[in-house]
Amino acid sequence: MEKTFLSSSRVNLMLGILFYRRYVDDIFCLFHTESDALLFFDFINSHHPNIRFTMEAESDHKLPFLDIHIDNTGPALVTRVFRKKTFTGLLTSFSSFTSFSYKIELVKTLVDRTLRIYFF
Repeated sequence: MEKTFLSSSRVNLMLGILFYRRYVDDIFCLFHTESDALLFFDFINSHHPNIRFTMEAESDHKLPFLDIHIDNTGPALVTRVFRKKTFTGLLTSFSSFTSFSYKIELVKTLVDRTLRIYFF
């Protein structure tokens, strides 16, 4: 379904989609106007009775998405790490009784997340 409506330039023009990216079940879209965003929101929610999307609009030209805080106040988008209020900063201690491969994968995940945020 997703590839069908995104590949149709007519649908993109009709819905006003400027930019579209999806990560698992999170979608980041840019539109010309708020009414275009609401039109797209109604469109994707009308395709399956058991799937319901929610929408979060930017507030004060800022929007958290996944682990990224996107700032749209300047001429270009600026990204930085986003932490929820419940974030504790605790990670597995390297001296803990956990397999070495798990510890290495934790470091790889943190590096990968940093690169993805930087090159968003």
